[in-house]
Amino acid sequence: MKLRRAAAVTLAGALAAVGLMTQPAMAGSNDNAGAWVTGGTVHNYCGVGDFCIYTGPSYSGRVFGLPNCTSYALHEWNGVGSYRNNQTPANYSTDALFKAHDGDTIGITTGYPALDSINFRPVYYIVPCH
Repeated sequence: MKLRRAAAVTLAGALAAVGLMTQPAMAGSNDNAGAWVTGGTVHNYCGVGDFCIYTGPSYSGRVFGLPNCTSYALHEWNGVGSYRNNQTPANYSTDALFKAHDGDTIGITTGYPALDSINFRPVYYIVPCH
């Protein structure tokens, strides 16, 4: 239990350092208004096995279900949204990676199966599992 809490605190600090976690999150009226995702199959629902991203905080707005272990590109994600990890573990890690425009990992969902407020502005790619 102590190890998991330490990992969560470390992740929170890392997300805050790159501007992913916002405390408190204030969504603008046009945040993610034109958002879309490419790179593989994308569902318009959050199904079992999907890593799901939402255009609004607290799992609101449009949902994009990402069911594959591939790199998805985020387009016009310019503000606060949320995510829910609905993946079911098999022989791979279900910790999603958030990547910057240059492909560097700037966040990982370890210890956070869902986050109701995340700034997607610095995120250009999501790899749901690896």
